Amino acid sequence: MKIHWALFIPALLLLYYPLDSWLRGQISLRDFEHVNRQRRPGAPHTWWRAPYFWIDPVRAFIGAWLLRHSWEIEPPLPGLWRHLPLLASLIVLSLSIGAQMHTRRDDDALFAPIGYSAGVVFALLPPQIAILVVILAGACLVGFRGWSAFFISGAIGAGAMGYMILRMDYWMVVTVVLLMEPSLLSLLVRRKLRLPVMRAH
Repeated sequence: MKIHWALFIPALLLLYYPLDSWLRGQISLRDFEHVNRQRRPGAPHTWWRAPYFWIDPVRAFIGAWLLRHSWEIEPPLPGLWRHLPLLASLIVLSLSIGAQMHTRRDDDALFAPIGYSAGVVFALLPPQIAILVVILAGACLVGFRGWSAFFISGAIGAGAMGYMILRMDYWMVVTVVLLMEPSLLSLLVRRKLRLPVMRAH
């Protein structure tokens, strides 16, 4: 397997740069109900003012896209060996999502990588499916009022819509696994998913 280092190294830098390092100033870790209440004008916390909210999806998309195109099999191999780039991408992306969730700010919480996961979805799935998946995940997030709902419903939507449109596509399976990871990791380590919110000055 040949690795295009000019794509692979920038991909790692974008994917593994810790979210905690983006967060400057006073940060609070909030559940969905608290963030939802802070949409009114003059609220003491504002989620949309944090730079990471806009940067995270973009860097995750670019990093995942570069990673996906940084592998090459020469010559094409038969059987399972031809899926080695896909397996390697799954491992790298799953570790990167875990790295983005880690925080030293609260021993009982993990970051909810909403924007990061959405960027990965757009890099791995065709845009028409990615849009539907993210919209469905966002609607279920509001409906069920919890960060885990975004990941669980997004994984279900990626699997269902991906199968209906793409039939059996391995990148769709990778997307489902990655979307399930935040909720499963939260349950495994018994920490709650929280969104980092910047305090208003």
